[in-house]
Formats: sequence, C-alpha cells, structure tokens
Amino acid sequence: MTRNERKEKMNRKLIGILLVAVTVFALTGLALAQGGRGGRGGCPMGGCPMGGMQGFGGPMMMPPFWTDPEIAQKMGLNDGQKKALDDLSYDFRQKMIAAHAEIENARLALDRAFADGSADQAVNAAAKRLSDAQDKMFQLHTDNQLKLRKILTADQWKILQTLHPQRGFGPGPGHGRGPGRGGDSDD
Repeated sequence: MTRNERKEKMNRKLIGILLVAVTVFALTGLALAQGGRGGRGGCPMGGCPMGGMQGFGGPMMMPPFWTDPEIAQKMGLNDGQKKALDDLSYDFRQKMIAAHAEIENARLALDRAFADGSADQAVNAAAKRLSDAQDKMFQLHTDNQLKLRKILTADQWKILQTLHPQRGFGPGPGHGRGPGRGGDSDD
C-alpha cells in the first residue's frame, strides 16, 4: 500500500468517526429537545412540583406554588407546611445537582466510547450507565412528588391539581382518557 493510499484510508476512517460523533451529538440534542428518553428526563406526569425547569432552578425557574400568597390561601397552607415544602425543595434541588452531573458524566463517557472506536461491549456499558442515570433522575422526581403529597392534606392535593395541572399536579393536556392518551377507548 502506498503512502497516498494509507493517507486516503486514514482520512476515510477519520471522516467515519466524525460522522458517528456528529450523529451521536445530533441525536442527543434531539432527545434533550424532546424531554429525554420518552419524557423520562422530565418530571413525572409532565410537570415539576417544586418550580423551575425540572425543579432545578436557574434563570427559567418558576417560583414554588406555596410562595404565591393567593395559592397558599386557596389551599389553606399553614406555616409548618410551607417550611416542610421549603425543606423538601432544598433537598430535592441538591439531589438534582448530583443527578444532572451523573447524567452529563455518563453522556461524556458514551461520547468518548463512540469517538475512540471502543468495542461494542464498552459502548453498551456506557449507554447503560447513561440510561441508569436518567432513570435515577426520573425516580428522584417521582419520590419528590410522593413526599409532596404526604405534606399536603387530601383536600389540598385536590386543590393543587385543579390550580396547576400543567405543572404535574393533575391530568393536564395529553394525560386524559381516550385515543392516543393511554386510556381505554372503543375507537
């Protein structure tokens, strides 16, 4: 094989690796734009009980519902409940910081495994690590909502569901019964 043939072969290999890397980044971007793995990257039931984008804070953070005087009055929240909700929110946000870091580290490992041409087994292991990290985040959201329900009375929970269905407290859009919504239908 001549020097030019080796160089051309090397260039084709580099282009192939770059195409795989670009594809992985593009697919990751699409998945993130759609809320992760089938919505599992977000909050259960499509909303975030603690305010913010996935309850995490940052520039797009919505204030928690219990800090809104009108909502707190409608729900009949007492000071003890507000304090418990503040504590739950703080604990949840701390755990979310770690969960986000775990997902990003797993994503980096997967990107590297693809980029350096690792064996299929190593790529699959990196993909499983990312999947497990995303599942862990989903479980954090679920656990947080269950703890939230324990702080509120049954009546307060019902009021919250009517006030904020889009934040995950009620059926909201796309979570009703009927065709295409997971409900039973005669259609």
